Amino acid sequence: MPADDIKAGIQALNDGQYRRATILLTACYQKNATFRVNYLLTRALAKMGDYVAAYATAKDYPREYLENDDYFVQYIEYGCQAGAVLEIVMLLTEISHFLSATEKERFGGVIKRATIQYWNNQSTTATQVMSQLAHCGGEGVLIQRQRVKAANALTPRQFVDASRLPLIDPAVHPLVRATLMDDLRRLAVFRHIMTQPLIGSPQRVVPGSLDALDDAPVVRHYYQEIIECESEEPLALRLQRYAEVRLKLMVLYPFQDDVINDAERWRLILLNQQDELSTKEREKAHLLERTIQQWRV
Repeated sequence: MPADDIKAGIQALNDGQYRRATILLTACYQKNATFRVNYLLTRALAKMGDYVAAYATAKDYPREYLENDDYFVQYIEYGCQAGAVLEIVMLLTEISHFLSATEKERFGGVIKRATIQYWNNQSTTATQVMSQLAHCGGEGVLIQRQRVKAANALTPRQFVDASRLPLIDPAVHPLVRATLMDDLRRLAVFRHIMTQPLIGSPQRVVPGSLDALDDAPVVRHYYQEIIECESEEPLALRLQRYAEVRLKLMVLYPFQDDVINDAERWRLILLNQQDELSTKEREKAHLLERTIQQWRV
């Protein structure tokens, strides 16, 4: 990457020529994607008001932004202004034990200010987004998924309130409910929440006490059995089979360990091995297959 190219980009950025800076720095980044150029490019994009692109670019180097508080403040601002408030809060929750009280207060203040600014620039309101998520059961699966995506711009409190109804609504797709529950887990929500399982009646769970899907015992069991086993079968085929099993386990989340009382029989159900299933097992396999097909709209 010629030094003159990046100098020109920096000069344009300093002169307030943000569009020119973005063009020059994007060309530099495509030639040599270093953190230095990443930082400059994200600044230029943010100055243009394109926070979605700024945040997406910054995510190429999350560790580097995390290592410097001032850089991380910008990372937080880009994320919140891009409508990824919950994603930023989840990240802070995950690293909270590494942060000092002063850092937590500083970063929390940045989130609050940037979130307010984000909603001030929107044509819709947080209340409308909350209502759309709360009543998404009346929509098709694609719209339900869009409602969950839009809810990423809500504050944790707003998200918790808006999630209560769809979590117990059987008309909401099970993978949407599983996604909402996992988000509550990542937000460390330690209160009882009612949710509707794929099989059975509504149950109360504490999201913050749940395992992530990939840490659940039954999921680890199938990973070891399918991926880590000694086999002459190509790894690509085993990965494909495990991906199918994992998606169906997510449909059952967070009750997969309670539902699966016989891992070997359930493997046949999860893989839809009809010839080897009993009548009741076929019903479960059909239910899972139908649920996945509804998701793949």
